[in-house]
Amino acid sequence: MTAEILMKNIYTFANILSQAGSDIVAKWNHTSLNNAFNWADYCIKVFQQIENKPYRGEIEKHMASMTLHLHPPSCLKLRVEDLGKARVILERTLLQNPFLPEKLSRTIIEQKQKTKGNNLEPAECQEIVTEVTRVSMLMKTLQTDEDLYRQTQLISEATALLSTDIILKMLCVLPSDTTYTDGQLQDLHNIIVRWLSEPQNSRFLVTSCKVLIQEACRYHSDLCQSYLEHIVSWAERLEPSYNEDDTNFYSWSRFLVTSSKVLIQEACRYHTDLCQSYLDHIVGWAERLEPSYNEDDTNFYSWRVVTKGTCPDLVKRNVERNINICNGLGLSNFIFEIVTDRFIGLPRCPSVREIVVPFNYRTEKKTLFKARALQYCLDDSVNDLKDEDWIVHLDEETILTRGSVIGILNFIAKGTSSFGQGVITYANEEIVCWITTIFDLSRVGNDYGILRFCLKHFRKPLFSWKGSYVVSNVGAERNVSFDFGIHGSIAEDCFFGLMAWKKGYLFDFIEGEMWERSPFSLTDYVKQRRRWVQGITLTFFSKDIPFKQKVGISFSLLSWITMPLTASNSVLAFLYPLPMPIVFHFLCAFMGGVMMFLFVIGALKSFNYKRTGLCKFLLICTASVLLLPCFVITETCAVVYAFLTFSTIEFHTIKKESRPSDGNFMHGQHTNHGQHTICNV
Repeated sequence: MTAEILMKNIYTFANILSQAGSDIVAKWNHTSLNNAFNWADYCIKVFQQIENKPYRGEIEKHMASMTLHLHPPSCLKLRVEDLGKARVILERTLLQNPFLPEKLSRTIIEQKQKTKGNNLEPAECQEIVTEVTRVSMLMKTLQTDEDLYRQTQLISEATALLSTDIILKMLCVLPSDTTYTDGQLQDLHNIIVRWLSEPQNSRFLVTSCKVLIQEACRYHSDLCQSYLEHIVSWAERLEPSYNEDDTNFYSWSRFLVTSSKVLIQEACRYHTDLCQSYLDHIVGWAERLEPSYNEDDTNFYSWRVVTKGTCPDLVKRNVERNINICNGLGLSNFIFEIVTDRFIGLPRCPSVREIVVPFNYRTEKKTLFKARALQYCLDDSVNDLKDEDWIVHLDEETILTRGSVIGILNFIAKGTSSFGQGVITYANEEIVCWITTIFDLSRVGNDYGILRFCLKHFRKPLFSWKGSYVVSNVGAERNVSFDFGIHGSIAEDCFFGLMAWKKGYLFDFIEGEMWERSPFSLTDYVKQRRRWVQGITLTFFSKDIPFKQKVGISFSLLSWITMPLTASNSVLAFLYPLPMPIVFHFLCAFMGGVMMFLFVIGALKSFNYKRTGLCKFLLICTASVLLLPCFVITETCAVVYAFLTFSTIEFHTIKKESRPSDGNFMHGQHTNHGQHTICNV
């Protein structure tokens, strides 16, 4: 069954459930009832199938969005776990509905007794019968003409139902509906207001269904006016509470924050004073909150940096800088894990752990290079993280920003994906080589274009996957692993992304950028691109990944193979022009325009004219377009170099350090002993 059909069927049940809580059930018969319960049984089977699937979060998201648009409004918002209790929820909704015909109520109770048999608790059965009886008695009392009997009984019976949303459901009827007269509606309204005027019952305003309140106010303008006046007078008697941890549910500020925004909008239309009061309370409440990202946050974050250990001073400087960013945002449940081939000598501290990969360590599939180090960290003897924790993969020169850390926290809190990635820019630190920095502007454009579009809309890494600024769930990463053999040792990031896609995991884009630096020379630039070409080519020819996961990188491989021809054709077309169909001219112009667009977007996102100056900023944007031929030539050289040296594959690490360190790292003393763990969590 496709996802589209599945969501349509769930929507059908949600619509039936919405009707079950409205006056539409007055027209139901036994056929309608049986059909509704058949759909409920179907949803139970759906829940059993998707309960432990990785795409459960995605279905949850669509269900939440879907149920907001149901009509008539329902006080039940469906979640995936609710599908497993679909029959019970439907029963309860119907039995609490005062419009449900009495014969159908008896049928539901009889079916429930037959289903549970001897296991049905008398108290539970009595509770169901009592609810039905209360609604029936209230309906009869509303239609009674004996004033003395009516007033006392009405208050008694209505009060018994005020702790639920049944009363509000009874008010959600069209003015033209003849179920109640104006006097009967006014009686219900008076009972509600009188009941809410007691301080201990004010909690109902916060916990009741705001959609029902909104509907009741929409259909009955006089009721809306009176109801809102009561809210305003109630709010004025309350002491403002700005403490986010305050459990006082009678807080006016808390009511404003949790209320339906449509209801507040409606209220502000009738009461300008309320509008000003609302804004004052929200602003005052927000100003007094301490910024904290740890509230109810049980996640633990590992910022994992993999290095050969050849640039120890660079690693120490960047780790210190990144720790300061995390501390400045109030994070405390994190650790920086430095995975290195050579001992660096990081100081002992709770937030840093140095992991030295043993020289004789071998994986089961004899994986090499960075993938070998990453797999070592996942071994049971080394890994200290739980499956619910998160790993953020960084390169040794990667610098965090406040925006990227907040973006990562939001991504994890969203909880719909196991892997995420964001944008990396290359011009915010010291620029050593301007040519390579301008060449890397295309990577920034790719991140904002291809990467963001694919991860946000398709939730898959259709066109490869980077090795830095990668956020992974620990359980998911251990399930995918980095032990891919030689085919996954050169472009381990791309191989990992496609393997995770193959296993059904979902991906998402992370807002906020991180900073890195471009290669310091054209030689390093060519060698870096050479490794990418060789690694992605090996990934493409790997038998471990199905072809449907490799369609995207097949276009990259095809473009590399034909790059020497297309690059030379750009020159030959001017020297020896030949007549070509207009469609070829259009395609060539379109591809050239896209490349220029990527460079310009990369420049706009990497440089700030306020920092560089307007003239320099415009010069950089212009240079990014003028250097496009040089970019094509350099890329072509890298491709030719990669295929000519394919028999001697190596993992070339470019130079990333341009200045010596002052040797100071968080005011700690360097140690020169130990080969595995310097400080424990």
